[in-house]
Amino acid sequence: MEANYVPKLRAEFPDVEIRTSSDPEYNCHGLTFASRRTGIHDPAVLSLILEDDRYREVPLTDVLPGDVILYHNRLGDIEHSGVVASKPGAIGIPYVFSKWGKFMEVFHLANRCPYTYELPKFYRVVS
Repeated sequence: MEANYVPKLRAEFPDVEIRTSSDPEYNCHGLTFASRRTGIHDPAVLSLILEDDRYREVPLTDVLPGDVILYHNRLGDIEHSGVVASKPGAIGIPYVFSKWGKFMEVFHLANRCPYTYELPKFYRVVS
């Protein structure tokens, strides 16, 4: 099943830029918060990182490159994360750099991915 997943993603999202091949050593949260060194799978660890590193939510209108986007599902759980690569453009959506599962790193519009974009939240480290 997994062998067919990457071609399916490429077909469903032909407008995204694929940056790397598959690497199971880290996931999207490992890319976003741990510089590709590990996967982060426990939601409690994500909450700790947000608190310990002093991330604060910022409104979409104030989003800047380097901010973090968290994709929340309807239950409020974080299902995906990425790093903002651009301010929101004319359509009000920024570009994001993220990793889709254990598969490839991708450069894409925040709403053009296999994760729920209904409840995105943006964060920035505040010193």
